[in-house]
Amino acid sequence: MKNRKCRLIFHTYGKFVLDTFANVVKVGVYSNPSVFINVSVTEANFTLLLNDFNLATADYNIYGKTKRTVYLVAKEKLINAIDLLASDVDKIANGDESIILLAGFTPTAASSLRNAPIEKIQEVTVKNTMVSGQIIIETPPVAKNGAVFYGAICSEGTPLGHNDFVDGQITINGNGPKIIFNLNKSRKKVISGCTPGAHYYVYLFAVNAVGVSPLSDPKTIWSN
Repeated sequence: MKNRKCRLIFHTYGKFVLDTFANVVKVGVYSNPSVFINVSVTEANFTLLLNDFNLATADYNIYGKTKRTVYLVAKEKLINAIDLLASDVDKIANGDESIILLAGFTPTAASSLRNAPIEKIQEVTVKNTMVSGQIIIETPPVAKNGAVFYGAICSEGTPLGHNDFVDGQITINGNGPKIIFNLNKSRKKVISGCTPGAHYYVYLFAVNAVGVSPLSDPKTIWSN
C-alpha cells in the first residue's frame, strides 16, 4: 500500500526555480477546481503573492542588498502559500500519486506499511510426476506481505487433526500417520519418498516476518 505526500523540496529552490515551480502548482491546482475543492489559498491571492515575489526578485537583482529583506519577505509569503496548498493536496490525494502530480507537486517515495499476517493459502495444486512416489505441490505467490517463504506437509492415509498445527508448531502423535515435510521455502514443492498407491493429504503454509499462516485446506492425491 502506498502512502505518498507532496515533497517540500521547494523550500530550497532559488529565485527562478521557485518562480517556475509556483507557476506549475498554480496551473495544476486552479485549473482543476473539481478535484482541488475549497483550497486554503484563493487563485487571486496566490497570483498576488507570486507577482509580489517576481517584482521583489527583479528589484533584488537590480539593487542588490538594499532590496534583500523585501525579497526574503515576499519569498517567505509565497512558500507559506505553497505549503498550505501542499497540505490541501495531501488531504485530497490521500496518498494517490496521480493527484499529487496533477497539482504540480512531486510525490514523496512510497512508504511501506508493516507486513501483515498471512491469511490461509487458498489455491493449491497437487499432481504426480513421472517418478514413482513423487508429487509436485504449487501455489501462486502471496503478495504485499514482505518476504514470504512456503512450507508443505503431507500426511499419509489420514488428515491432520484440527489442532495439530498451531502458530507454526505441529504436534505429531507417535502412533499417527506418516508425515513428510518440505521446508525449502519455494512455492513449488517436489515431494519424494511417498508410498506408491498410498492416499496423501497435502497442506501448504506461508511464513513472513510477522508469523505463520494457518494450514491450507487439504488437497488429496493417490501417489503413483
